[in-house]
Amino acid sequence: MMFENVIRLESTTSTMDVAADLLRRRPLADAHGTAIIADHQSSGRGRHGRRWHSEAGRDLLVSFVLSPRASMLGMMPILAGLAAAQSVDELAAVESRIKWPNDVLVDGMKVCGVIVESVAQGRETAAVLGIGMNLAYEPDESQDLRAPADNLNRIAGRTVSRDEAFRVLSTRIGALYETLGSGVGIIDEWKQRISTIGQLVTVAFADSHSDSVRDTVSGVAVDVDDLGRLLIRTAGGHLEAVAAGEVTVLGRS
Repeated sequence: MMFENVIRLESTTSTMDVAADLLRRRPLADAHGTAIIADHQSSGRGRHGRRWHSEAGRDLLVSFVLSPRASMLGMMPILAGLAAAQSVDELAAVESRIKWPNDVLVDGMKVCGVIVESVAQGRETAAVLGIGMNLAYEPDESQDLRAPADNLNRIAGRTVSRDEAFRVLSTRIGALYETLGSGVGIIDEWKQRISTIGQLVTVAFADSHSDSVRDTVSGVAVDVDDLGRLLIRTAGGHLEAVAAGEVTVLGRS
């Protein structure tokens, strides 16, 4: 098993912070294959700096540290999203979908969020895969959520333990990592799960120095390319390749 070194914490700001600190203190070769699990995060974060809400002690909050080859680094967000979707399918006996780039949905409801960060260490670069899986979380009206959420306990009709979810997820990540390492692509399976294709969307690009929106692209999401970029056909007929951004689905084209 790849992730034999597991750090378990009762509470922390974010497992992503713990992973980054680990990489500052230890050589990348030693940190590779480490998983950090927390019962509670005081500042858990999702993509675009948003807060990640969870049920303390009942949801899976985990970060995985990997040291991929340079040629694999760009595939880490795709690997993380696909592994999360495969795990949801196995745990809840469903067919999940992915809202581009890597939110995992069941019947349009978000059950798993993914954030991937690169951490430079000399000439090498680590990838930290942060995954929050809703096992018991139920949002309340006071929380600012961009998408309706659900949990695997309700979907599966049983209690999915954090240990079981971690075992399945870590196994899926390890298997996909080995697949990529052997030179076999994974993007086709990821692409087949993208629910955003065929939808009328707006993608907002946040300013890197603030939360304000700098620019937007609107149109029909027609495909994703081999780099995982969302291809959007605008009203003017131009094809825009979007590598990152906040997607709002407006409906079927």
